[in-house]
Amino acid sequence: MLYQLMYTRFDFKILQCDHEVHEVQTAIEALQKYAVKLEAGFARIRIEYRARGDSAEEQFKNMLPESVRRRESLADGMPKYVIKNMIKAKELHIPEAENALAPFERDANYSDVWVVPAAQSVALRQSELVQDDYVMFIDKVAVATAKYIRSLVKSHQISKRSDILVSHPRSVAFLVYMAQEHRGNIIAVVETAKKAQELQLILDQCGVQSRLC
Repeated sequence: MLYQLMYTRFDFKILQCDHEVHEVQTAIEALQKYAVKLEAGFARIRIEYRARGDSAEEQFKNMLPESVRRRESLADGMPKYVIKNMIKAKELHIPEAENALAPFERDANYSDVWVVPAAQSVALRQSELVQDDYVMFIDKVAVATAKYIRSLVKSHQISKRSDILVSHPRSVAFLVYMAQEHRGNIIAVVETAKKAQELQLILDQCGVQSRLC
């Protein structure tokens, strides 16, 4: 804005570089004074320009930086991973989870994890089995972490009934996956009491017994 003012208001051929121009100084002070409001205004214009789409989800995606959108588009095409919530399935004696996962292949490294092609993951997410937490989506990092802890138990480096501290758990699915085999307490640490209450409610819905400490 300052450059535009100087370009339209002054003749650079006769303007001396060391000459103080009152109008330019006034503009500089005004820009500095309202810098935050100007930045917010330009950001709003930029968001309004980008936020175009046929759905709210598409509009939100369009507001993300281009680099983030590229990563998101790559992730959208990757296969997803799911597990059976054995705690809830055994509790209610529901075999449908096994039948629902029958069309999908098991992971090459983890026999209790199923690989769902990206094109089929949306329909599975909307199914009652996922909505009711009989089948849960999980990332492979969480699976690998749980498997590592289980390997420590099998090698007797830690006891089956040892308490395990999980700081800021990656997902509820990770805690469910851990609770399916571990016989000790799993202590999950979260940021606030409100988040702890929310986590307890979700775990209860998943069939996992929990209490606030």
